[in-house]
Amino acid sequence: MNCRARSAERLATAISSAFPARRMASQFLRAMVAAPRIPQRHLPSAIVLVSFRQNASAKAPVAWPSTATPISGPIGGPDTPAPMTARADGRGHRTGGAARTPRRCRSRRRRRGDSRKLRRETPRTVAVCSETVPPAQPADATRRPRLGRPSQAVSGRIRVANNRLRTQNHLNECVVPIPRNTGEWRAAKKPAAFAGGCPAVCDRASAFFRTTRTREPTSMGVSAFLPHRVRSLVALLATALVVAGGSAVADQADDDYLAAIGLYKQKKWAFAAKAFDDFLKRHAAHPRAESARLFLGLSLTHQGRFREAREVFREFARRHPNSRELPQVRYRIGECSYMLDDLPAAAKELELFVARHPTHPLNEWALPYLADTQLRLGQADRAIRTFRTALQRFPKGKLAADVRFGLAKALEASGDTEQAVAHYRQIVKDRLPGFAEKAQLSLATLLMRKGDDAAAAREFDRFAELFPDSPDAALARLNAGFAWFRLKRYDTAIERFAEAARDARHATTAALWTGLAHKATGDWPRAVETFRKAFREDDRSDEMAALVYHWADCERRQGHWRAAHDLFAQFLERWPEHALADDAQLLAAECLLLYAEQQPASRREPILRQASDAVHQFFRRFPKSPLLDYARLVEARIAMATGDRQRRLEALAQLEELARRAPAERLRQRARFLAARAAEQLEDHERALALAEPLMTDLQRGRADAELLAVFAIAARSLLAMKQHDRARDAAERLLQLAESQSVSDSGTRITQAGNAVSRLRAEAHALAAVAYGAGNDWDAAEKHWQALGTTGGNVPESLKRRTALQLAEAAYAARRFDAAVRWFTAAAEGSPNEDRPRALSGLGWALAELGRYREAAGAFEKLLAEYPKHALAAEARVKRAECLQAAGDAKAAAEAFQDAFSRLGTDELAFTAGVRAAELLGELGRIDDAEHVYEQLVERFPEHPSLPQVFHAWATLHYRAEHFERSDAIFRQLLKRFPDSELADDARLILAESDLAAGHLEPATKVLEELLQSPKADNRVKRDALFKLIGVATVRKQWKTAEQLADRYLREHPQSPDGPEVRMLRAQARFYLGDVDTARNALLELKQWLQESAPDVAGVHPWAPFVWILLAETEFARKDYEAVRRLADEFARRFPDSPVAFQMDEVVGRSYKQQARFDEAEKYFRRVLQSPRGRNTETAARAQYALADMEFLRKRYDKAVPLYLQVYHGFPFPQWQAAALLYAGVCDEKLGRVEDAARMYALLLQKFPRSEHAPKARERLEALNRQPAAP
Repeated sequence: MNCRARSAERLATAISSAFPARRMASQFLRAMVAAPRIPQRHLPSAIVLVSFRQNASAKAPVAWPSTATPISGPIGGPDTPAPMTARADGRGHRTGGAARTPRRCRSRRRRRGDSRKLRRETPRTVAVCSETVPPAQPADATRRPRLGRPSQAVSGRIRVANNRLRTQNHLNECVVPIPRNTGEWRAAKKPAAFAGGCPAVCDRASAFFRTTRTREPTSMGVSAFLPHRVRSLVALLATALVVAGGSAVADQADDDYLAAIGLYKQKKWAFAAKAFDDFLKRHAAHPRAESARLFLGLSLTHQGRFREAREVFREFARRHPNSRELPQVRYRIGECSYMLDDLPAAAKELELFVARHPTHPLNEWALPYLADTQLRLGQADRAIRTFRTALQRFPKGKLAADVRFGLAKALEASGDTEQAVAHYRQIVKDRLPGFAEKAQLSLATLLMRKGDDAAAAREFDRFAELFPDSPDAALARLNAGFAWFRLKRYDTAIERFAEAARDARHATTAALWTGLAHKATGDWPRAVETFRKAFREDDRSDEMAALVYHWADCERRQGHWRAAHDLFAQFLERWPEHALADDAQLLAAECLLLYAEQQPASRREPILRQASDAVHQFFRRFPKSPLLDYARLVEARIAMATGDRQRRLEALAQLEELARRAPAERLRQRARFLAARAAEQLEDHERALALAEPLMTDLQRGRADAELLAVFAIAARSLLAMKQHDRARDAAERLLQLAESQSVSDSGTRITQAGNAVSRLRAEAHALAAVAYGAGNDWDAAEKHWQALGTTGGNVPESLKRRTALQLAEAAYAARRFDAAVRWFTAAAEGSPNEDRPRALSGLGWALAELGRYREAAGAFEKLLAEYPKHALAAEARVKRAECLQAAGDAKAAAEAFQDAFSRLGTDELAFTAGVRAAELLGELGRIDDAEHVYEQLVERFPEHPSLPQVFHAWATLHYRAEHFERSDAIFRQLLKRFPDSELADDARLILAESDLAAGHLEPATKVLEELLQSPKADNRVKRDALFKLIGVATVRKQWKTAEQLADRYLREHPQSPDGPEVRMLRAQARFYLGDVDTARNALLELKQWLQESAPDVAGVHPWAPFVWILLAETEFARKDYEAVRRLADEFARRFPDSPVAFQMDEVVGRSYKQQARFDEAEKYFRRVLQSPRGRNTETAARAQYALADMEFLRKRYDKAVPLYLQVYHGFPFPQWQAAALLYAGVCDEKLGRVEDAARMYALLLQKFPRSEHAPKARERLEALNRQPAAP
């Protein structure tokens, strides 16, 4: 230590002795320390930062920094000396003309080699410039700006360069020095998160640092200015003496302030904010309160607490209206409002800043913020002016690219599409980093919104070419696909969608539009496949609603009614509030109706009921839908299809109402046509005629669809039913006249006299006339019109001729003119197979049967079946053929006919009867598989038949008798599921419980059996069998007391039951295990005697008989009469030589030898148990294996016992024996000195069987082993 330092210490000691305020010594020493002449190595290590005052009246204390902890904080005032700044070479100099460090001192340090250290240690002063903090960012700095998702409506909001200009990092890193004699500002350090920076600067030195010339800050944060260097020790002493009289409170305020500054410099924003806030609360009138308030706002800004920061800055503006930091504070207020999305406030505050401080450097950020705010407020014109101002003032500023893009957005929002397009194109051309992609995408989106799909498609394609690696490339391809789709260039659109689908984010949307493109081309199957694949891959996407709807519609257009309905139903379940929900609901109902019309009559009712429910749900959910009238049409059609007269009447009234008041003429005509048909079906022919006539008039005037011409047939048939043959002929003649000379409009199609359409209409008119004449028994006139069918010209379909002949034949059959009917049916049946031929052959068979010509009738039915095996009339024909063969006396052929009838028939009552008879016959003949097939068909075709429970029972019984138990159980379960209240349900439950018992499912079986036992509906036989099986369950569970009680009840309630002896055996077993050995032995001896006397083949008559001998052997073993055990075993072997339970007797015998220590004989019997096919995996086998290991243990052959014990653990899944085996395997290992192996055995037992009775012993042994000292 040099003499100066030693003198300082002596002076400090002296002052400490002279003054009670010992702190003066520390202050004095720190004054010495702060002097640059004292090298760092000579400083006392215990020095800490303090503050002292130059004089008692100073407004702000001078901060003396410690070299160990740099201080920061603004100071100032009229008495503040000119601050020292840092030059480029690191040497301190005065900005206000104060004395420099003596040259000889600097030379001396350089000679010592300490120049670099000196420069590092010399405190530097930095201009505050309001901390030079850049504009704040929201806490969520990862959120993308709202500027430009081209595929969506553009908000016009600028989030400059990511999340409101820049990420929050630049709050900490972007410091801009103030170059001498210039007003320009440059980024001294660029933050890593973005290119460029946005500093918060002031146009002069801080209000707290008034200097005579511009200063040049060179380090981050805020450091206090150093006062004049003390010139002599005497001056320091004098200053210290003055300070000694200062206030301790002032010292504490300074300390608090400097502590907060230190936290701020360490970027501990939360702690700094708390410290500044506490400072302001405790020292509100302190000269540094203004600085503290500013730093409090900045600290809050750093944390993203913009609302609190804004209030602090506003308070600053109110308290310090003349502060030189007011420009930055005004900017900060507007910035916070912007970050809080308080747009009106942000606009007002930023406008104030721009207006009051037009030359302030922060305008480079304030103008873009203000422009974005105006744009988001819908003030596009003002935003354009502001953006242009920003671009004009800062053409090469850090936000120039952001401003150019924002200007394009504002132009777009203002409706100046041409200028917006030009700006977007220029941005793309200039390849502005970060904005070229957005501009290209926005350009394409703008063109699409403008309606220029061709240009939009090209621009989207160009985006994918220019920026193939962009994350929005797939989005551009998707939008290109949309544009090509709207241009009906479906193939090109599908290609673009396929490219977009490679990006998982857009795969579902691309799949949706690919399917729609296929749908637009009429390729329903490919559309369906596309929709189905997309649904399998992602059924939770936002596009799933539209996808499922269009998928369903494609299925509907293909006539896949059921599939379409299921998809519409799924759509409604998942998206009940969708805009297409009413369409989907109505289409679902219509699909059910059309699906029901395809089904046989016996299966239509439940489907139609579903359709009706769907329509009613439509009315409940969509009472204001524009489709209400069409829904009423569908409702009426459903009612018509049900066949219920009352519902048809209601439907007819509804249709008539629609025909009167529906707003659309086409809808009224459709309703009138359906009403006429409904009236005809209701045999209200007058009403049908009244409804048909106005429509016929419209048709004659060309004001109705041609598809409604069938109304003439309705009128003719109604007139025929009314026996008004002349009027029927007139209706037919009018149709003929209309077809030849009248035009009929059908959606723009005009039917003229030339062409096949007119020919078909004329042929239809002749056919109607023929039928009308035939109905009047005018066969000559009927023949004339029949012949005219072939002379109408054009391609008259043969089907019309056949149908006419068929109608004539049916008219003859109805008139009981069977000979004439045979002639007309024969004519109708001639020619190649066709849709009318089945009816003709069927009618021919019926007519021949009426004439008693059974063989010929059977031949007609057989021909029908051979040509049309799946026709609706096939079922009737098969049954009728069988009846005809039976009537002809051919019983065997009739049986085969019944079998064939049901193998192909439909679902009417005759088919059900034929199926039942076929199944019974096949079962009696032993053809189980054929009978199975018939039963399956019966259940499938007649799900609601009242006799179906009997069919299920007969079907299951068939398999039960054939010992197909799994199949039998499955059928019985179906019976219970579908007919739980049937009188046969209890039988099914009992048999299924028996199967559960056989499978080891004791809990569900017990529950069912107890329910049957308590059921008042169950008959006595079912209750008896249930009680018997409950005894078996208790026996399996080893619940011996319960088994004994149930057995007593059984023998008391069912003394004559054939199962009584077996129940007595089970009761004896229960008593044996309850400890009543003698009672059990006596009962078993009685049973044994009864069995020996009842039949020579005891096992064949009573399968449970072998257990009597085994239980007797157990009782003798318990009595230790081992010779009696062996005698019983010998007798067992003679009486039951092939018994499957012989291994149980062997195990008892083995135990008897083991008890006598005759281990070799015992091992032989135990080995027989293990080798028994029936016993090798049973608990009996586990006992035998354990006994083998136990015998080796008793012989003290521990090395042989261990593997035998481990075989028990690994080979038999019975915890009781596994736990015991592990315990004794461990004991053997201990005996052999294998301590680690023994410990593993005990630990394994405790891990696998912690609740075993052997667990305590294993734990005891393991603890004992752990206490043993480790081996050397």
